[in-house]
Amino acid sequence: MSVAFSADSAFVASGSYDRTWRLWDAETATMLKVFDGHRDRVLAVAFSPSGEYLLSGSHDRTAKIWSIGAENHSTPVATLEEHAGEVKALGWSPEGSTIFTAGADRKIRIWSVDIE
Repeated sequence: MSVAFSADSAFVASGSYDRTWRLWDAETATMLKVFDGHRDRVLAVAFSPSGEYLLSGSHDRTAKIWSIGAENHSTPVATLEEHAGEVKALGWSPEGSTIFTAGADRKIRIWSVDIE
């Protein structure tokens, strides 16, 4: 499991062993949405610098980019599939154009993204 605050501290994301990640209102602790596109437990979550996207890493060896405002909570914006083991840690660059993922395969991957 993992948790992350949005940059403005308005939201919290939590990764879970039930293959989902959840979006919470940080002030009221009210769950707002459940996103469910991974095939195994979610080990890491990170908000984009703008707060519009969330990056999740899973035991299924993928990282996924999600639009926080999307109506469909089962379809990510993108799926990153290069790790040979679970994705244990991840993060965005401050300008939002680069993603870093670290896996159980002992590799760090660097991804260029054009969504921010």
